[in-house]
Amino acid sequence: EASESVPESRSSRRDRKHDAGVAEPKGKAKARRYGGILALSQRKGTPGRKKKRAHLSFGQELEAKVERKREEADNLAGEVYQLRRELEDAQRKLMAVEAELIEAARLEKRDREDAAKSIQALARGSAERRRAAEEAALRQDVAKR
Repeated sequence: EASESVPESRSSRRDRKHDAGVAEPKGKAKARRYGGILALSQRKGTPGRKKKRAHLSFGQELEAKVERKREEADNLAGEVYQLRRELEDAQRKLMAVEAELIEAARLEKRDREDAAKSIQALARGSAERRRAAEEAALRQDVAKR
């Protein structure tokens, strides 16, 4: 209990966490975890490792900005071209599927009409046979009398 009241040193805490498998990252990994290069220079006792940047004139900065925007525009134009091609492909496929559907509907309609005609023909044939049978029966009846 008395040892818990004494503040733990960083290294012993790190060792304990390391043993437990939850070690805090060190060096660049720590910097990455806590917001990049600046975090390193803000840590006590660490020399500043802030990335040095060449000082550009205002015109040079503008030119660099324009160049970045131009590259971005090129990338977007390429993306637009790609998407347009994909859209055209999809439209072509859609038109093909629509044509297939129309053809299938036409065939189905023709099949239905053919079936209706054949049913009518069968009905007509059976009606004619019935009439012929009735006439034959009448003839036989007349012949018997």
